[in-house]
Amino acid sequence: MRTLPPVSFDVKTHGNITISVSTDEEYRKYFGYDEDVLQQDAVLGVASKYANTRYRVSGEIVFLLWNINDNYIESLFKEQVERYIAYLIADKIARVLVDHGFNVGLVRFSGNEVAIYLPGVLSGKLATWRSTDSDEAKVVKALTKVIGKYFTIEAIAEDNKRITISDSIATVDIDFIFGVRQWGERRADLELWISLSKSIRTSATERTYEDMMRDIIDTVKDMLNNSERADELIMGNHYMRIECGLPVNLTYEPKIKPKMLDPMLLTVYRPRTFLVTPRTKITIQHAQHGTRNISFDNTYALDIITTGISEEYSEKVNVIALRKLLKEVR
Repeated sequence: MRTLPPVSFDVKTHGNITISVSTDEEYRKYFGYDEDVLQQDAVLGVASKYANTRYRVSGEIVFLLWNINDNYIESLFKEQVERYIAYLIADKIARVLVDHGFNVGLVRFSGNEVAIYLPGVLSGKLATWRSTDSDEAKVVKALTKVIGKYFTIEAIAEDNKRITISDSIATVDIDFIFGVRQWGERRADLELWISLSKSIRTSATERTYEDMMRDIIDTVKDMLNNSERADELIMGNHYMRIECGLPVNLTYEPKIKPKMLDPMLLTVYRPRTFLVTPRTKITIQHAQHGTRNISFDNTYALDIITTGISEEYSEKVNVIALRKLLKEVR
């Protein structure tokens, strides 16, 4: 049984004719937008009391406009900046470990955490199946002593599996994660998982974070306000040309760089999302729907999306297209 669309109908009957009447507001709500753009040239904006407005600009194409400020740009890069600061500390720890004879393996990421891999730190007697948590505690204690020569030890967890350290860059937590030891194996591995401290937020952390984020925000705003680029996009047979906008496909090179680990760029990508200003002009062309010329009254984030589409739509369109193709090859 097919579910009826959630649109309110006023049903009227005249003899053998039944008419179902609804409002434009109900249909806009059902198809997922707020206003229709009917004129060929339009200036779009968001009322100050709203966070966003959804405009149906042509056919099924919807422009979702967001009011934004510096916090929006910060939200794009926040996790990456936190991870990069942890990466800088990981670089310093890796150099300390190498100076003390360790062979540092793979450095990997998960969210805003950075892991340094140390293969085989539990070996020989310590790595037998009889080894206990106390053996791991001995390793953590030894590594903590080495790290403490270069950082301030702020805290040591009761289970001896986490320490909190700080220096002039930041305060971080280090979780010591040991590999699972199997019967008869003579070695086990260790990973040092590093992230900005969840319990202690020092002025050094705040300063490093704020300095990096301010430079990112200024860089992105400068790119946007001076943009002369032209981007092209095709959606559902609509051709769009975006002039003087900035796609959210951003790359930032931090000024502070690691000395041992590989340099890293911070990248953010949001498909079909642009930053736009009053300088931005968008032309939309479609064979049946004609041409629209869109500009904006302020600076916004623009998500280019579509109206709500039935889950069966793509399937039915493909069936029709394939049938047409099969007729042509007979």
